[in-house]
Amino acid sequence: MKRYQETNSIEDRPCSGQPRSKRTLDAIKAMREKIHQNLQRCQTDLAVQHDMSRQSMGRLIHEDLCMRSYHLRKVHLLSELQKVKRKDRCAKILQCLTAGTLPNLIFSDEKLFTVQAKFNTQNDQVISGAVASLPTEVRSTLRRQRCLPL
Repeated sequence: MKRYQETNSIEDRPCSGQPRSKRTLDAIKAMREKIHQNLQRCQTDLAVQHDMSRQSMGRLIHEDLCMRSYHLRKVHLLSELQKVKRKDRCAKILQCLTAGTLPNLIFSDEKLFTVQAKFNTQNDQVISGAVASLPTEVRSTLRRQRCLPL
């Protein structure tokens, strides 16, 4: 009642607290530009570069920019040639099965190792407003298994 009598309104009074020092409009605009240049940025590194705490950077990204961090997905890379070969081999196996001429078939669980880029599902993230707006190349990392000649 006292507020209404003094201000003729039920709205809150202007806050007398300390103004924002890190999450200013200029900082928000600069961060939006940086993230659009490279979506795969670490929030901790961004906070260090802009001399603010990790929590303030997280609030800036989540609340001010309305963005989230998304984990990268592992996607198996198959070339068109590999897809055609797999289809042909499956057709041959099905033909042999139906004809009853399938020789002893051995499946192995041996893994063939290749050198690939280091990938950590917990640490490798992409910052974006919506995961659906990200291209597949950005939100996925391609993994392949290369056959070594015997």
